[in-house]
Amino acid sequence: MIPEGELFQFEARNPLPRFTRRKIGDVFALNVEIEEALWEEIKLMPRGAILSGKLYWSLGDDAKLIEKADRKLGGEAKGEFGRWWELLCKRGLLNSLDLRQVLDCDACGPAETKQALYEKFGVKSLSAIPPSDFARWAASEKLNAIVMMAAEVINEMETV
Repeated sequence: MIPEGELFQFEARNPLPRFTRRKIGDVFALNVEIEEALWEEIKLMPRGAILSGKLYWSLGDDAKLIEKADRKLGGEAKGEFGRWWELLCKRGLLNSLDLRQVLDCDACGPAETKQALYEKFGVKSLSAIPPSDFARWAASEKLNAIVMMAAEVINEMETV
């Protein structure tokens, strides 16, 4: 269980704000998708617990971020699997808290996360890692959201 008063960092996806008007007043709520491990932790919290925290958000398909990434990559994907990795990174792979935790670099930024992936797979470029190898590894680490993201990118590439 998450200890009371302790800082606990997590990642949530697909926020869906809700509003309900009740006799007691207006209720503002937020539904988000979270990892199963976090769900199990939250179920242990007492009913009526107050959660407080800071919120940071990013949108992996933001036009400015894509333009910046394209400039960094020189417009052309490198390596056999470069295009797949490019699309995966644009969706926010390197900002995934779950991925950073598995790689033991919770406080890492995207550059350090990428370096940790290089070391994990023994490569000098992400484009050298086949999607199937990465997806198998992610599944073995129970990074289900990342496995789904990887599959979505493959489907996107097949339809383009």
